[in-house]
Amino acid sequence: MESSPLSWDEFLASSKELLCISQRLNDGWNWSDTQDGWGYLHKTELKSSSGNESADDVTAEQPGKTILVWEYHILYSPAYSCPVLYFNVRDQDGKFIGLDSTIGQLRFPAKTGRNYLSVVSQSEHPILRKPFCYLHPCHTSDLIIAAEKGRTNLLIGWLSCVAPIVRLELSLEYAKPNET
Repeated sequence: MESSPLSWDEFLASSKELLCISQRLNDGWNWSDTQDGWGYLHKTELKSSSGNESADDVTAEQPGKTILVWEYHILYSPAYSCPVLYFNVRDQDGKFIGLDSTIGQLRFPAKTGRNYLSVVSQSEHPILRKPFCYLHPCHTSDLIIAAEKGRTNLLIGWLSCVAPIVRLELSLEYAKPNET
C-alpha cells in the first residue's frame, strides 16, 4: 500500500470479496451503486433491545421484548481514505429510536468510558441525505494498519474490529482465506 490506508480500488476489491463470502453465508450484505459512480455496502438485521438474542431468535411475539431494526452502511471516505460505518436503529414502525437510546444499545470498549462522542456521532448520510449515526473515521487508518498484518482483506479486518461496538454480527467465516 502507498501512503493512504485504503484506496477506492482496494475498497471495491475488498467489498467484492466480502459480498462473495456474504452470499455463501446468506447473511444479507448487499451493494448499492450511486449515480455518481460510487457505491456502498449495506445490511439490515433485527435484534432484541436487550441484546441477548441473535437476529435468528428475535420474533415479534416475545412479550416484553422490543424488536429493533439495525441498518448498517459501509461507505468509502475519500477525505480519510478509509471505510466509514454508518448505522441507524429504528423500531419496527420505522421510527428512529433517538441518539441517546441508540448510544445505550452500543457496546463501547471500557477505556472509552462515557466519552462516546469521540467514537460515534450523528450526521447526514453522504448518499441518502438522511440522519444516520456513524463511527468516527479518525482512527480507522490505525485499525486498518493493524489489520494489515496477516490479512489480505483490510475491509474485513477493520470490520471485525468495529462490528462488536455496533452489535453487528460477523461470522468467523469472514476470517478464512477466500476460496476462489
